[in-house]
Amino acid sequence: MATFVRLHAPHVFFGPLPALMRSLLALVLVATGTTAHAECLNQSSGDNQTVVKGSAISAPLTAGITTMSTSPPNETFNWSVAAPLTFTGNGNQTLSETLPWMMSGPNNIVDSVQGVYIPPSAPTGSATVSVSTTSCPTLPISFTINIGALLNPATTKLAGDNQALQPGSPSALLELGLTHTDPGGGPTVLSAVNVPVIFTISDAAIASFDPGGPLNTFKIYSDGGGIAALPFYVNPSATNRGQLHDHRRPLGYPSQTFNASVTAGVPTMTIVSGNGQSGASPHDIETTDRRDIPVRHTRKRR
Repeated sequence: MATFVRLHAPHVFFGPLPALMRSLLALVLVATGTTAHAECLNQSSGDNQTVVKGSAISAPLTAGITTMSTSPPNETFNWSVAAPLTFTGNGNQTLSETLPWMMSGPNNIVDSVQGVYIPPSAPTGSATVSVSTTSCPTLPISFTINIGALLNPATTKLAGDNQALQPGSPSALLELGLTHTDPGGGPTVLSAVNVPVIFTISDAAIASFDPGGPLNTFKIYSDGGGIAALPFYVNPSATNRGQLHDHRRPLGYPSQTFNASVTAGVPTMTIVSGNGQSGASPHDIETTDRRDIPVRHTRKRR
């Protein structure tokens, strides 16, 4: 014979809360509404790029957070990549930066943007770049970089070689073209983009890359056409009248040397006043009296 069991629902108290419980609930609500909480990375771009060795990535890696929640004043991003790759911002395998939150409509946003350089010594294949925030270190974002082989790297002097310059003058642009062939094995010659090129002036006493002071070494990256271009400035006090050499050394590519000669200025004479006078006798002198009326005097011959 079946036995029926009656189940009773638990009693729920809907009456007024005791004073102590109401106070505690109010404190919880206040704390929830004003305390900032950690937000993890939820935005990224730049993943899965293909780069030829000896270049930096073409599009920067971006990691960020977008939230409608109340956020702390700043957010610290911690980036890392395995050697021999480096970050273009500091040349190291790790990089940390603290950035302020910004308002964008109803949202709070913060983004960190980094470049990565792949040296010629890097193995082909893939590499991973990771980033996390100090407030949410357990949920990082990873980026994959696909590394292609550097084939037939070449450099060509395009413009600016063998200039003759005077002290205190700027040079014309020294232009270096960089190319390589298709890393896929094809014969196509491609412009070498984002290749770091180091410029070095042979004598810092003669010229500088900075018109305001001594600077004989400078690094730039080749542009979208594979060209690295930079002027230099001859010091006004340069006394050497010989040859000046500007060495360009793109990492993984053949180096080139641009020559320039520093020459003495050609003396010139400028007529400041007195030009275009009438043909008076060389013995005649014209002055003015007290009333500014011209008076001509004739010198006596000896």
